[in-house]
Amino acid sequence: MKFIAGLVAGLILAFGTTGTAAGTSVLFIGNSFLFGSGSAVRFYRADTVTDLNSEGVGGVPALFKSFTQQAGLDYDVSLETRGGIGLDFHLENKLGVIGRRGWDTVIMHGYSTLDAAKPRDPEKLVATSKGMAAFLRTLVFNQKLITDELVEERFWWRMGLRQIYSGQPDKVLVVRNRAYLPDLKTGWHPLDAVAATNCQLRSEVPLVYQNIEGIDEITVDIIKPGKMTPPAVFDKDLILQASTWALNTVQRIRADKEKKPNRGPWCQYCAGKVLCPAWQQELKALSLPEAFLEVDPADEVLRELGPRLDLIVKVVERLKWRLEQRVREAPKLFPGWRFDKGDLRRRIVSLTLAWQKLSAEGISANDFISCCNGAVTELESVYRHKKGLRKVDAAAAFNKLMANSIELKPNKDKLVYIPSLPESEVIDAGPKSMIESADLPFQ
Repeated sequence: MKFIAGLVAGLILAFGTTGTAAGTSVLFIGNSFLFGSGSAVRFYRADTVTDLNSEGVGGVPALFKSFTQQAGLDYDVSLETRGGIGLDFHLENKLGVIGRRGWDTVIMHGYSTLDAAKPRDPEKLVATSKGMAAFLRTLVFNQKLITDELVEERFWWRMGLRQIYSGQPDKVLVVRNRAYLPDLKTGWHPLDAVAATNCQLRSEVPLVYQNIEGIDEITVDIIKPGKMTPPAVFDKDLILQASTWALNTVQRIRADKEKKPNRGPWCQYCAGKVLCPAWQQELKALSLPEAFLEVDPADEVLRELGPRLDLIVKVVERLKWRLEQRVREAPKLFPGWRFDKGDLRRRIVSLTLAWQKLSAEGISANDFISCCNGAVTELESVYRHKKGLRKVDAAAAFNKLMANSIELKPNKDKLVYIPSLPESEVIDAGPKSMIESADLPFQ
């Protein structure tokens, strides 16, 4: 209790010296230290503060509110708490609640031993504090402080009359010397979901800095429905680093020397495939000898054709998609082609309502449940949120709870092709322990 009293007194002194205006919003984020678990403070004057989790908690925030009222101060106080966890839980599960509005001041704290899994190790606390701070910064742009808003405006980076490169961000919001640069995703998952390392956003940072005067800080963010990832903040030094990276990239592209394609998962979404020598080579390899078209080809033919099958399938799928698109757009140019309406399929909208009606007709619970395919991942997600657990802890607890109710069924075996090296090029990978402990570029 002395800890709680000391914390509140310190907050009063800190806020009392800032001359904060009436109506200032204050958000508290924390765990049982903040709501006073096991004490009367937990539900003290809960009606004077806003519990974002709707659990009726008052705690230290309510004490703070009470003391400030006695001092003649007026604060709009809210709290978001969960017992026994650190900031990583709030960052993974509560951004949707915290981000409903912007906040003038936020007080937050982590786990009592810094890290529940690694006591006294500050790494997780530092990382999650930065992530939460970056997210909270973006909320400023949701308030009525925006001085400029640019939507899909093309920016150019020029050196004199020479155009270096250009980009067209989805949106740029400006508040005084700060800019907010969101990448709005509505279709595919982003190739790089980490805002700080996303190449598209990183290349747009220098463009915003070059074209909007007075910008000292740029916050980048990836916005996708149902997916909340922490944004990243580029200060002046990081903006200059991004600018150097962008220039070096442009110079490598324009250099008069042979360029080797950098193959990777991004090739699937690349719009410049027609210029890519690696892609052109793969397309040339699609020319199939007559022997490949036999119904029952020889083994040597299958062996040579195998590595090309995935690419062939992708090309065929793309052609089918393009054909459907063009038939819809210009049906007169495709005589003989038409679209038949798809069959109607029935789908249960509400399992609860369906169970109520069928049980009234004598259907047993076992018969009903046996007809419902329960998605294990979705059930685990509901369990995790209900119990307020981290993903790793929830998976272990859920598997233990459901041990006799879940079976592991292997998916269909996937055929893969791994080309072998000539004997002269075979590399000794070393002991297994060395491989397992090696540093990997992506963890």
